[in-house]
Parts: sequence; structure tokens; C-alpha cells
Amino acid sequence: MVDMASPDYLQGIICPQVGAPLQVNFTPRQYQLELLEASLKRNSVICLQSGSAKDFIAIMLIKELSKHVRKSCSDILMFTVFVVNTAKLVTHQANIIKTHTNLKVAEYPKELDREFEAQKFWEIERESYQVVVLTCRFFLHLLSKGVMKLSVINAVIFDECHHALEEHPYHDIMSLFDECSPDEQPHILGLTSSLLVGKFLPMALEKILNDLECTLKSNIETAINVQSVSRYGTKPKEIVIECEPYEHLTVCCNELMNVLNETLCNLERYRSDTSAEEDEDPTLLPRQAIQESIRALNGIGPLGLKLMVQLLLSEIEKFEKHATSPFNKLLFTYTCSQLRYVRKKCSLECGLHLKEGESIWSLRLVAPNLGN
Repeated sequence: MVDMASPDYLQGIICPQVGAPLQVNFTPRQYQLELLEASLKRNSVICLQSGSAKDFIAIMLIKELSKHVRKSCSDILMFTVFVVNTAKLVTHQANIIKTHTNLKVAEYPKELDREFEAQKFWEIERESYQVVVLTCRFFLHLLSKGVMKLSVINAVIFDECHHALEEHPYHDIMSLFDECSPDEQPHILGLTSSLLVGKFLPMALEKILNDLECTLKSNIETAINVQSVSRYGTKPKEIVIECEPYEHLTVCCNELMNVLNETLCNLERYRSDTSAEEDEDPTLLPRQAIQESIRALNGIGPLGLKLMVQLLLSEIEKFEKHATSPFNKLLFTYTCSQLRYVRKKCSLECGLHLKEGESIWSLRLVAPNLGN
């Protein structure tokens, strides 16, 4: 019996290079049987977290529907199509199907651009295989050229099917289903770890899910017992970092805040003295830099401020170099000097409070206090 959660399975079991594929016995999990039953009754989109062996559900579906692709069991020769998003996944999925079934599996990671080549390819290969694993672009190419007919496909399995909501070959493939009568359309199974693509507003969630169901002509399914799935899914590595009190940096933070506030007041004073003479406010960029520094000190502490100041200095030094007015140049020079002092002060204070063997990047020095 093979543990479907083992690293060997999740990385894809490689079939022998010589001879018939190795047949592996396995025991499906309860949630896999539950979702298989749903996918046999109707077109389904199965959403399960990474590492939960969604592919195995597709394997069981292929085996359940295999009577349609075996010559001895069917008057009309049909085949199953497993569609993947990238060429790298073709061999991976084909190896899994070969390992867990006795069906003949073809894999085509590359496209044939010319119609004649595609026609010749399919006339030769159609009689030889019962399952075809190919990229979505190649599948769309064969369908759009009429080389492959949906009416002779018993099931189409879409890996990473959430891409159907984008401008993607999956979406274009599903649009071709409308050109085929409902009685001749193949069974559909979609596999995904995430039903959503990109950013969206919470109130748009229901519409997005409805759009995915309509596009794939399927119902979204997931396991009833979520805890059971979580036992086998990929688990993030959790690290707990305990932050110590920051009293030892209070004096440093107060001194830095005084320097920054004093600098900001001086810039405001210069701004009021020159507001009537200048069309543009020359203090705008220096004031913004100091204000950002104050926010950084309050939010992420002296180490965060040190990193922030370095970025701000690089910007202000450019303006200092190209300033045409002596007063404006003096203004930028003053701001740079104050920020260099702040940077030096941060480096000294953080270095003084390091423990033996501790890096200056220690998270203890990130923030002066923790929010409630």
C-alpha cells in the first residue's frame, strides 16, 4: 500500500523505463472517495489544499470511466484528456497515470504549429493511446483546427483550473464546448488549490465563484471534513519569536525623536520665511523625508529607521547635487547631515545592545514597542 502523503508520491512516481508500467496498490482516503462520488455524478471543480493528492481523485475518475476508452468495451473508440498549464507538468502527470492504471498514456509537452503536422500526428496516434496528457495550448490548437473532436473524448481533466477565469487557453477551450451538443460534451473535472486569482473585493467573492462554475460548466466541490484533509495537506513551518522588553532603547528613541522633530521645525520655519518668494516649496522633499523617518521610528524602531534613512539619503543627495539655488542646496545639505547623524546614532545604539554572537539584524531591535 502506498501512502499518498509520502514525499515520493507528491514528487511524482517515476515509471520504469523498460517494460510495462509498475502497477501500485493504494487505499483512497475518505475525502477522496467522497469527492470521487460527486465528480462521477456531475461535472465538478475540486478545491483542496496543496499536498492533499487531488491528482489521485482524477486517477480514480479515469479508472471509473475507462470502459469508454477500452476497445473491447466500447463500440466507439474514445479517450481521456488530462490538460496541464505548462509543459513541465506533462511528464509528471503522465507518470502518475501510468503508475496507477494499466491504460496506455501519451504525453505531448510540445505544440505542432502547422495544421498538416497536427492532422498527421493525430491520425497516427489516436489508435495507440487511451489517455492523452498535453498542454492547454496544444489541446486548444487541436480542437480549434478540428483535428481533435470533443465528441470522441469521454472526460477532460483540467489541472490548475482556476486559470479559466483569466485570458487563458482554458477559457478558450471551454468556449468550444458551446459548439458541441450537450449530449456529446465530455465529462469535466477541474483541480485547483485556490479558486481565486489576483485581488478582489469580499463582496465579489460569490460572483467570482459563480463565474468559475459557469465557465467550466461544473459545480465547485470540497471535502465536508476539512480537518481530515488538513492532516495530509502541506503544513507551513511555524516559528515563534519572543520579543524582549525595549526599555534599554527608550533613551535612544527619545534622542532620535528630538533630533527629527527639531529638524522638522527648522524646515517648517524656512518654509514660512520663503513661501512668498518661491513658486515651489523647496522644503517639500526634506520635510517628507523627516516625516517618513519619524513614522519609521515609531513603527519599526531604530533598526528599521536605519534602513529607511539610507533610502531617503540616496534620494535627497540627488537633489542636493543638482540644486541651482545656494539656499536650496544648503537646505538639502542640512537635511542630509541630520539624517546621517540619525543613521550613525541608530548603528551605535543597536550595536551597543547586541548580545554576544547576535547579528545587528536581530528582531529584538526592530520595534521600540509592541502594539496592543
